[in-house]
Amino acid sequence: MLTRRKIKQLQAAGYDLALLAHTQPQGNVDTTLDSHLVFGGSCVACLHVFKFPKERLAYFWLRKFMKYDFTVTSISLGTEDQRKIRKALQNSVAETSSQARDLNAKPIARMEADEANQKQAALLRDLLHAEKMKRLSIRVFVYADNETQLRQRLTKITDDMPMILGCGFSMVNKKQSLEAYMCRPKSKVYWIITGKARQ
Repeated sequence: MLTRRKIKQLQAAGYDLALLAHTQPQGNVDTTLDSHLVFGGSCVACLHVFKFPKERLAYFWLRKFMKYDFTVTSISLGTEDQRKIRKALQNSVAETSSQARDLNAKPIARMEADEANQKQAALLRDLLHAEKMKRLSIRVFVYADNETQLRQRLTKITDDMPMILGCGFSMVNKKQSLEAYMCRPKSKVYWIITGKARQ
């Protein structure tokens, strides 16, 4: 807290105290919220992209993630462990093959298992012939001056991007936003937001 004497000295020196009060950090980091972090007078949330379009991607399609003024986008590309992926695919191909041949199963379940088996077998063939499985991780950090504005910005992104690219988003909580992880959803949804914003 500034004393009256110090305020007069700063004003005499030509400082714009109203501007400084508006722009200076206003305190510590609040990590008690699950859905976002509060840094002084600003709020930050992280969206993790977990679903990507499978075909018909235009050149420079990743630019669409960077078109918002209130975001910072982090993109990382890595190579997966090929032996683990091959082993998991071999197990999956064997399992779907046995499901497709199960005479006690319903015809639709056998057809779905057969289709999944063919897709996984084709992917396994590609991996055995020198193809490399890559991991693409995209995080969109959204910031705002207050929680209401942050929720509006998050809603704008999660409403726009699935229509533009068909991407899926999940909200990253405070701990996960600082760790490297891969989100693997089990349900086929275009986008979800998990976590609660403080009311």
